[in-house]
Amino acid sequence: MKVKRSTGLFAGLLLVAALVVAACSQPTPAPKDARLTGTITVAGSTTRAGALQRSEGAGHLAALLATWQLDESLTDFVPGELVVRFVEPAGGLAPMSVQAAGGRLDFVREVGASGSGLYRLPSGLSGQLAVDPISATLATARELNARPDVLYAHPNYLFHAMATPNDEYYSYQWHYDQIGMEAAWDITKGSSSVVVGVVDSGILYSSTVAANRHPDFAPSRMLPGYDFITDPASAMDGNGRDSDPFDSVIDGSFHGSHVAGTIGAATNNGTGVAGVDWNAKIFSARALGKGGSGTFVDIVDAMLWSAGYTVTGAPVNANPADVINMSLGGQGTCFPDLQAAIDLVSMHTIVVVAAGNDNMNAGNFTPASCGGVITVGATDYSGDRAPYSNYGSRIDVMAPGGNTGVDFNGDGFSDGVLSLVYSTDIGDWDYAFYQGTSMAAPHVAGVIALMKALNPDLDTAGALAALRTTAHKLSGSACEGYGTSEPRTLGPDDCGAGLIDAAAALAYVRDGTVTPIAGDLAFDPAVLDFGSTVDIVTFEITNTGSTAVDWTLYGFLDAEDNPAAVPGGDGGALYMVSGYPYSGTLAAGASVITALEVDRSALTAEGQYQVHLLFTVDGVDYVGPPARFTKLRDSAAVTGPTVVEANIAVNGQWMVSGAQQSAGLLTSYDFRAAPGLTIVGAWIDVNANSTIDTGDYLGFHDQLVTVEAGKSYTLPIEVSPYFEGGDTRWPAEWLEALGGGATTE
Repeated sequence: MKVKRSTGLFAGLLLVAALVVAACSQPTPAPKDARLTGTITVAGSTTRAGALQRSEGAGHLAALLATWQLDESLTDFVPGELVVRFVEPAGGLAPMSVQAAGGRLDFVREVGASGSGLYRLPSGLSGQLAVDPISATLATARELNARPDVLYAHPNYLFHAMATPNDEYYSYQWHYDQIGMEAAWDITKGSSSVVVGVVDSGILYSSTVAANRHPDFAPSRMLPGYDFITDPASAMDGNGRDSDPFDSVIDGSFHGSHVAGTIGAATNNGTGVAGVDWNAKIFSARALGKGGSGTFVDIVDAMLWSAGYTVTGAPVNANPADVINMSLGGQGTCFPDLQAAIDLVSMHTIVVVAAGNDNMNAGNFTPASCGGVITVGATDYSGDRAPYSNYGSRIDVMAPGGNTGVDFNGDGFSDGVLSLVYSTDIGDWDYAFYQGTSMAAPHVAGVIALMKALNPDLDTAGALAALRTTAHKLSGSACEGYGTSEPRTLGPDDCGAGLIDAAAALAYVRDGTVTPIAGDLAFDPAVLDFGSTVDIVTFEITNTGSTAVDWTLYGFLDAEDNPAAVPGGDGGALYMVSGYPYSGTLAAGASVITALEVDRSALTAEGQYQVHLLFTVDGVDYVGPPARFTKLRDSAAVTGPTVVEANIAVNGQWMVSGAQQSAGLLTSYDFRAAPGLTIVGAWIDVNANSTIDTGDYLGFHDQLVTVEAGKSYTLPIEVSPYFEGGDTRWPAEWLEALGGGATTE
């Protein structure tokens, strides 16, 4: 790594409100003006510019929106249904119908948090939809994606429960011994103030019919949930969405009940099985139906509702989840709508997801590959990676998922995870051994619920630090296990930080433990996660020893599953940031803050990367914490005459207080402007016709700035695509701040 002055990052949600560059005359200059400087970036591009800063936002969505492309190899979806997001719908609402070559698409409902809508081709249509519904749906998606007023369109993908179901009590729950649950329960058995949401197939606990309640779900701990399955045929309960998330799919695995039972089955009640958390409240957001499948749209709504966000047609969730478990997924990297929902949800809720059961790299599965989630792989009775478990650098930790094909412990039952189901054979409530990363994830969700009982303010980063720092690293051979689907041998990092230790993780949270990683050096956060858009991450290094130590950060070590080598030295991708220390002497108990920066343009292939930082401590080499980052497909180059203007309100009219123009693309600006409450915006006239129209790029600095005479301001601007007929008004709250009199019309 080399020292390089940071250029920072300006990330955030894709800007869809457009800017009017006012055709007004320059006001009379004030006696003394101000200096405005900044950078202009295209939404989602990998251009690095601006002043040094640490990004604090979700940061994942902008790049996804700018680079996402329809993957026509993914055909597991609802035929005739499409999720469409328009660049800027009229009045902020998606149109009630959309005309396409394959017929008229009718609006069904809004989708999640991103402003997109679910559309459906009318049933009974003749032609290609009836002959080949998969191809017809993809063709319509392809057509819509080519339209300038459409940001993206994709099918309503199906997701599936990530378990391999098979076919009674605590002594058979070997999986709890594996992660030290008895010692953990000596620290805490949980709190009734913690809420866990299970987005899954529903649970065997009806909110309306008392007879439809598994006896190992304690009524005092079950909160009202909701059934988000839209299709009655999939829900198999006689209707679509309703207030009872009872799992009525008698030909299914009762997957959600099995998952919820691991998290919080009634414990110490003399019957059935134990749950990881004895006291947390649980609710079900039902999204998987017949065959263990659920649509993308239903799952996104279930997750948002679980976190307390408003979902059209559903009652407000009065008990938002502290932890959400999602033991489901499908192939493909994270979808923009799902990432948008996760970005919202993870602000207040810790999301735990299953890595997947295909013995493949978890980076190619969703939601395992999404940012802001804790991704869990599975181990078997021996503590090795289970033969089905996905792997790779996107794995955070491992937990018991079982293997129903063996009986290594010799108890007469298969070595699966034991939890709650309904037996169609005996026609009664029952228990069963299942295997899968679906079974591993709820172990982690349950342990996080116990952590929240100790520290209600625990967030995703804190939970990851506790879990990863205290986990038991799998050896390379244990992670390799039964082999893989790709021609390489797995190493320890392909199973993340390793197998969780519940007792140690709880002690970490209770005691504020700081665990050294490199010699006497401990790190916070435990994972330097740059995601897909964050350029700079700061972290704290603490000397946990009793004497002073000399330390140096001198390089990094590539993960074996990186898409390409991470270059170092000149032209490298990972940089030390000037002004921060990378060596020195730390007194006992002392800490220092430093930072690293990623230049994704130096990476030669798209995908997810992980490196481990390398340190010397008192002359001894150590492997430090992991840093991970994603390179997305570069956006197409944007060029054209550029105008940057500062605007202030004078007597109820917008007036230009300063400006800079260029015949070619501007990536930075520097001009003088009159003082006042100011909006700064930029317009790239891509077709050079001096008219703001479809294909141009518009944007503004993301807040009003009170510009004072004689001072300098650095105000970055992100521009995004404009389409003809789009809204050209300033945000209403800005107009209100300016007195409500200013207008752009």
